[in-house]
Amino acid sequence: MPSKGSFCAMLGSPRRLPSSSSSRGDETRMSQAMSSSAVSSRARVRILTADAPPPAAVLHRTESIGFEVSHGYGLTETARLVVCCAWKGEWNKLPASERARLKARQGVRTPGMAEVDIIDGETGHSVPCDGSTMGEIMLRGGCVMLGYLDNDKATKAAIRDNGWFYTGDVGVMHPDGYMEICDRSKNVIINGGENISSVEVESVLYSHPAMNEAAMVARPDDFWGEMSCTFVSLKEEGSTAADVIAIWFNIERVSP
Repeated sequence: MPSKGSFCAMLGSPRRLPSSSSSRGDETRMSQAMSSSAVSSRARVRILTADAPPPAAVLHRTESIGFEVSHGYGLTETARLVVCCAWKGEWNKLPASERARLKARQGVRTPGMAEVDIIDGETGHSVPCDGSTMGEIMLRGGCVMLGYLDNDKATKAAIRDNGWFYTGDVGVMHPDGYMEICDRSKNVIINGGENISSVEVESVLYSHPAMNEAAMVARPDDFWGEMSCTFVSLKEEGSTAADVIAIWFNIERVSP
């Protein structure tokens, strides 16, 4: 039976990796900031990220060297951040790894957005707040654009008569009402009828201490329709063949 995925590891100095979307540069930029900035433990630098969702492991490493990260979500069509991971004071008492996991979520609506919801594409109903049922993220409020310039067809597809803007992003809703993006709908890899979230796989890869950069993309396949293709670069110091094997095991754990 044909293989359902491929894997490429690069030992040595970091390099730019192929990505599945033009916005998939957040992890690279954050890694560069981590390696080039010497931040005193007494002086915390506050930064905001709202591009491709950074893995919890990247957030954890970023804050461990003195940065304080705020996480949000917005689109060109909304002109600004419309969802923010509003931080709760009691979360400061949690272990660092758990704080990073919570901060990796995009969060709740900001005052400029009237409503945020995640719906099932087949039923049209809101998905349950269980943190696992995926659906499309929808937004409604004064920050949403009026439409695409000279493109009525695209406008009608994105903004319905009831005012809801269909973002095309796939996410889940957690029990506490915090939203989390799983992937861009166009980036979901359909492999033999099974959906693979590149964001989920990359998050698992970044949890390995030898990981420097990771990106999962799709490539056509005559048998499966699409195959997952994973590119990684490992940290130069201390990376071995055993690390590559361990990382491959992590991929097999979450990717069919």
